[in-house]
Amino acid sequence: MSAPVRRAGLADLTAITRLTLHQCRHVAILAGEQRPDPLGLMASAIDELNETRRLIERFSGAIFVSDDPYLGVIGMLTLVMTRSVSIHVDNPRRLALPLHEPVGESPRVATLLSLWVEAPYRGAGVGGALVRHAVAEARARRAGIVMVAHDRREPRLANFYARLGFEQLLSNGLPATDARAVES
Repeated sequence: MSAPVRRAGLADLTAITRLTLHQCRHVAILAGEQRPDPLGLMASAIDELNETRRLIERFSGAIFVSDDPYLGVIGMLTLVMTRSVSIHVDNPRRLALPLHEPVGESPRVATLLSLWVEAPYRGAGVGGALVRHAVAEARARRAGIVMVAHDRREPRLANFYARLGFEQLLSNGLPATDARAVES
């Protein structure tokens, strides 16, 4: 399947809200809720959207979406550019993709957040297309590294990101293949 990716616009707000609501429901089920409360899910989705807006405004960021020609937006991913790794994720597994040797003492860090693809499109290349697009944007913005933190309760995501070149971080915060990653 061809998975076109583009920067989200105002017209995508309804679709982004729908995807965020689906994502919050998934997280609630992972946390053990059999039948998540609809009002609680709406509140979680609103909180998530507000946090995403705050991060995009505070740091230079963007939301990317992928479209199906008949159904509209079927996947999304948020990219945030910072000077350090400062994004919080519950129960995280942190992975990184080094892009090039950073210039100066404080390299730009690109962080990928909130990757979500509708269930019927998983495994069809949509998520990979979103990540590759965001990595290309990070590279164009001169990021030294792309970080992703995903919930440890989703082990298949580690394999997904590994296929895209991401590596587990060592305790000192550097990827294992980085020459500076020697632990003392």
